[in-house]
Amino acid sequence: MRKLAALLALAVAMTTVLVTVSVAPASAEKRPTKYGMSAYGFGARVKGGDLPVGSGPIAESVIACNNIAGITRSNATASVEVPGLGTIEGVETTTWTRKRGKAVHSYARHRIADVQLLEAGGAIIALTGVEAWAHTWADAAGKFHAETKQKVLGLKLTLPGQDPIELDLPEVGEPIKIPGVGSVTLGAGVTRQNEKGAKAKSTGIAVHLAATNSRVILARASTKIGKADLGVFGGIAYGVSADILGDVVGVGRIPQVFMPCDGTDGEVIEKDVLQVDLPALASVGAVSVRQKAQAFKNKASGYEMAEVADISLLNGMIEISGISARAYVRRERGKKKVIRDSTGTNVLTLTVDGEPTPIPLEGLEIPGLLKIEEGIERKLKGGLEVTALRLTLLDGTGATINLGVARMRVGQLPPLR
Repeated sequence: MRKLAALLALAVAMTTVLVTVSVAPASAEKRPTKYGMSAYGFGARVKGGDLPVGSGPIAESVIACNNIAGITRSNATASVEVPGLGTIEGVETTTWTRKRGKAVHSYARHRIADVQLLEAGGAIIALTGVEAWAHTWADAAGKFHAETKQKVLGLKLTLPGQDPIELDLPEVGEPIKIPGVGSVTLGAGVTRQNEKGAKAKSTGIAVHLAATNSRVILARASTKIGKADLGVFGGIAYGVSADILGDVVGVGRIPQVFMPCDGTDGEVIEKDVLQVDLPALASVGAVSVRQKAQAFKNKASGYEMAEVADISLLNGMIEISGISARAYVRRERGKKKVIRDSTGTNVLTLTVDGEPTPIPLEGLEIPGLLKIEEGIERKLKGGLEVTALRLTLLDGTGATINLGVARMRVGQLPPLR
């Protein structure tokens, strides 16, 4: 246990000073529509490669699946330092939905003022004015559309002992390869539209640093819109996540599935991985996530579920198996009551030094080291979130490992037309 605490303390010592502020643009009148919409954006996400750290989405802004126009959400980060990689400043993400006349729109926009990435050999890649923008909408006739935009104002390279060099911006999707340093790719936009809906995803810049095999995504924006005559769903299920200091350093959600706004039409959607390694934390066995949702004339229901076969900490000193979380939600037309059910959420066994150990309702605490909590539930508007198991370090780092997370929401069913 002391080894786990020491390793996590080391990871925290490598983290950053993060200053986050909330941005609150004026919101429009909120009005229900016959469309399901979602919007998502973040400023930066880092995969550490050979470095022992990564980063969750920075300045993340999310509008989950809903049918309401007039929502505005923003998030901003003044400055963030990613251990061993550099600094990202002036990060701002805004997502919003609007109704103009009979047209309904979903937007996501992300802007970054300045990025300084340090390569292991001492080279510095500097980018300014990175922006990504995504827009999907249904026009007055009900036809769906999608568009994206990407922009970068400047790109400079500084080699050790030399003055900065201004580089030409790359063509969309074509990387600039910098020998011995890595590559910079101007992100492309991806759009898709048909008679059922539209999707748009825009990426500002992708950077690969060769020495550490680190990948940095800068400015991501995505939106969706589609028909929602019967109901609107929202949800996510994932097997494992590990966070230290608010996602600045950690391990993202592995694996994960997102619930489509219009559900799965009764089909079970699954995703599996055989094993998950949490560097310096633990070893996790097979992980499975699945989801199902369907809307009928007078009711809509669905579930999210995540299962983790086992987790081993400290070379087997702590073993936990049979971890599962399930969140089920049902709504009926004309009724305000939301049916929520977490049946199926469970942890089968916990052993400490080979001894079977029960987890009390209030959780099991090893003073100064670790707290183990089981079956954490959070009531959401129109939904439910369930975490099967949470491991929290008590050494002051605030580090957590979540195992088996299921979140499900069913929006209020619109009146029949």
